[in-house]
Amino acid sequence: RQSATVFVRGGAQIYAILHIDDTPFPLTENSYDWDTIKVAFSKPPSERREAGEIAFLAIDPRIVAIPVEPAQAEALGAKIYRLANEPFKFPEAVLVSGGGKGYGEMSFKLDPTQPGFVRVDNRFFKRLFGDFAPSRGDLVLSKTGELLGIMVNRDYCALLGDFTPVLTLGTGDVKARNTSALLNALYARVRSLPLKLQ
Repeated sequence: RQSATVFVRGGAQIYAILHIDDTPFPLTENSYDWDTIKVAFSKPPSERREAGEIAFLAIDPRIVAIPVEPAQAEALGAKIYRLANEPFKFPEAVLVSGGGKGYGEMSFKLDPTQPGFVRVDNRFFKRLFGDFAPSRGDLVLSKTGELLGIMVNRDYCALLGDFTPVLTLGTGDVKARNTSALLNALYARVRSLPLKLQ
């Protein structure tokens, strides 16, 4: 499966970030076992770099972070986004949808009951380019170009900053990992979240 992603620097490490729906690992009640997993970053016409592992983040396992070596990022020539140090400094953000096919402005606010997440205000969403509505997997950036987070559903954005994984899968042969049980556990973890975050 091919997916668009962005690179972000979290501390000393660079990560490629995407929503689990943009991977071959859909969260369902009955996942299946994988024999082999491979991940590669490519840039036309011929640049291709492989990754060694996939991490599903503890803040929300629907967020996938793939560690990228500095030499890989340099060879691919991709922009590396910085994380917003003060995500609440500005009340508005820019939402980028569909791998860059559309973007718009929106306001967001802190939900005190859900630390690590912000609620976007869809009522005042202003499309600047493309015809779309906010949805899971969309990226949220500050107006200064720093990455705030990723939409986990149409209303909530998980703020990036803590890249602690709840599950890490190495690439290559994974027959011994019982991936169906691991992915089922991720599904159960998402289903245990408050309904508004699911």
